[in-house]
Amino acid sequence: MNTRTILSYAAVPAMLLGLAVVYVSASSSSTNYRLEEASTPGTARNTFSTNFRVVGTAPESVAGAVGVSANFRLNLDLVPESYLPDDLTPPVITAGPTVIYLANNRALIEWTTDELATGVVDYGLTVAYGSQASHTGFETLHQVLVTGLTAGTLYNFRVNSTDPYLNGPTQSANATFTTLAAPDTAPPGVTPTVSFPAVTVAQIDFTTSEAASTVLRHGPTAALGTDLDDPAFRTSHSRTISGLAAGATHFYAIDATDPSGNTNTGTATSFTLPAAVAITTTTLPGATVGQTYSQFVAATGGVGTVTFSITSGALPAGLSLNAATGEISGTPTAGGAAGFSVRAVDSGTPASEATQAFAINVSTGDGGGGGGGGGGGSDGGCSTGVASSYWLLLLLGVAALWLVRVVPARRE
Repeated sequence: MNTRTILSYAAVPAMLLGLAVVYVSASSSSTNYRLEEASTPGTARNTFSTNFRVVGTAPESVAGAVGVSANFRLNLDLVPESYLPDDLTPPVITAGPTVIYLANNRALIEWTTDELATGVVDYGLTVAYGSQASHTGFETLHQVLVTGLTAGTLYNFRVNSTDPYLNGPTQSANATFTTLAAPDTAPPGVTPTVSFPAVTVAQIDFTTSEAASTVLRHGPTAALGTDLDDPAFRTSHSRTISGLAAGATHFYAIDATDPSGNTNTGTATSFTLPAAVAITTTTLPGATVGQTYSQFVAATGGVGTVTFSITSGALPAGLSLNAATGEISGTPTAGGAAGFSVRAVDSGTPASEATQAFAINVSTGDGGGGGGGGGGGSDGGCSTGVASSYWLLLLLGVAALWLVRVVPARRE
């Protein structure tokens, strides 16, 4: 019969905020064993040795022979920093247990806990159970595949979880499932969709027709080459591929395997990423003081919403930029040349952006010229028209007089 003794040792990482708890197992008839450090710790509170060994006297040895283990490290990776050495709270089952897959000879049982914990399933034909299955390590999402079952049979089960401080086990209530009559020989179906959080990022969301572990294979050619593996059995899946080239074509395939080992091996298909943001407007026409002005800075590419802003320089006085549409509008109030830069940026993460430099020349309207202006004032336009009409009428009158007097005289 074995017993368990708790030894406290102060020379451990400050991460545990004090004493660590180490469990040593030995015969219940012997108390002559200990955990000792193979080197002397420093004096500072956060100075410690990770070189330990177990020393014990074999109880069946008449001579009291001492056994010494090989040196080892205390593995504290599974102990969260927020845990105190005196954690006495068992894990809480926050969801489940649920049977997420059934076949004729197996069942996949899933549940979650509020902290890292073991996962053990008790199962059997009655509430006495009699059999166990478990996963390895400490997890918060627990999936245990129970195999070797009889087809078309009702089984009772409950789940158990114990945290790294041996608090627990926390046990669920009894539940039941009935295995299927026939084996599952069909691979899971896969339905993917591709979206683009950014021009360099592709997100592939897909569903499987039954709980399945999946591998997404992808690459710049149909040869693929990179695998993104998820061993957990799910029906909703998602992968994100980052660091791609904007506007490039990329290839992917999805392999899905159900708990019975049926695999759907995907064939390579492709998607094309959005182009990067580009400003297509290269110049802007001039404007005239006192006259309404409206011109758009156009942009293509990007994902989501594209917004515009002035990054350097300034618009002519009286004009403003609409951040949503890229329209520069208003009524200029002063003449002169204004230079500025417009930036267009999309809402991707990371964002794609482009910048273009522009200049708008604003005419005062009193000397002609000035792109975007309308020439002289209204009075000047009328004067020019009247003068032109006067000279035209005078010319016609002279021609008529000549026809009346000169032409008949020549005929005589």
